[in-house]
Amino acid sequence: TQSGKDGSQTGMDNGKALSLKIFENEQTFVYYGRIESHMPNIKLSKAEIIRISMEEFSKRGYANTSMQHLADACGLKKGSFYNHFKSKEELMEATLQYAYDQFKELIFSIAFETDRTALERFTHMAKRQRKIVQNYYKGCYFADTLTQVAFQEVGFKRIIANFFDDWKTALAHLYQELDVAHPKIRAERSIQEVEGAIVMMKLYEDPNILNQTVDRLIAEVS
Repeated sequence: TQSGKDGSQTGMDNGKALSLKIFENEQTFVYYGRIESHMPNIKLSKAEIIRISMEEFSKRGYANTSMQHLADACGLKKGSFYNHFKSKEELMEATLQYAYDQFKELIFSIAFETDRTALERFTHMAKRQRKIVQNYYKGCYFADTLTQVAFQEVGFKRIIANFFDDWKTALAHLYQELDVAHPKIRAERSIQEVEGAIVMMKLYEDPNILNQTVDRLIAEVS
């Protein structure tokens, strides 16, 4: 067995765990791939179920992902799966909250650190976020979800709005320190440019599209 991030036993061998060392400070963001449904007596924490479900939602899309798909991916019987989450909507909201908390703690907080210059923080935040988008989410989990649910779920909209608001606040704070004119407007424009680059990156399967956009944003304040 293998210990999960929260200390629980996942019941998975090393071949079933995918560890992405994507942060420069060697913090590790771990998520788990599909577990074969025939594996007996697998015990998963709620956080592990969320991480596996995020992968399924990212791969299939919200509308095309059923509770049976999610239960199979976690190696659980559908009845047991409902003991953790009562509906697909509840689980989707949990995955969004989990992703938002990760970004808030590991990305946006960089903007407000006090031991580095504004340019160093801007560069570090931009590059770290790029790694997460390219290596873990394979896109923007929040924007992708928004286009799929079209504001039908109030809980989804709230978390997605919080994500973009916090991203804008962090960027505006850095732009203000860097003496960029109209920092709030510049922050909104930068987010639009990055999100557009993510869409084009996915369409053409070319990570250089996002790389070039992020590098240009950094160069503009250097």
